[in-house]
Amino acid sequence: IPGVPGLALFNRIRNLEFYRDIPVLVVSGYLRAYDFSLMNELPFTGLVEKPFNEFFLNRRIKDLYRDWKWFVAEKATIDSALSALESQGNKVFEAITYLVEKAPRPTPIGIYAARVMVQKGLFAEAEQMLKRILRVTPDSLAALTEIGKVMLHTKRFSEASVYLRNAQSLSPDNLDRLCMLGDV
Repeated sequence: IPGVPGLALFNRIRNLEFYRDIPVLVVSGYLRAYDFSLMNELPFTGLVEKPFNEFFLNRRIKDLYRDWKWFVAEKATIDSALSALESQGNKVFEAITYLVEKAPRPTPIGIYAARVMVQKGLFAEAEQMLKRILRVTPDSLAALTEIGKVMLHTKRFSEASVYLRNAQSLSPDNLDRLCMLGDV
């Protein structure tokens, strides 16, 4: 769409419930390193940077389809476990962690699970999931931002500041994160 940056269009599409779980292949001639990093942390999102060859495009489409197919097959199990987490605690958390770790790309699925935990008010569990992600992927923009939000929810402002500043140093143009830092 003329006049609308690609990432802005992507975010608009993904914010619509109907398109939330639809695979998206982003083809771009210009991406900053942190845009690339963030796109790789989103579920069912493939990224191809121009110029590319047919083999690379084919590989990205197959990877994207594999990720999406896995999620469709496991989504009911993940959602059921997330629903049971409130009443059954640690045993269910470990089952969710197992599902996340067996995903083709664990980081996006772990972030998905953590976001659902936050929506349910399960901040300690979300924090635990996000810290597991950060042990494996310390520069995960999404995990740093999400754990910063968890710290804000739990009124741990100095910790929120550390996580959000780390994320901001990796992706300095994120207005939402700048606003969160302003809240700290």
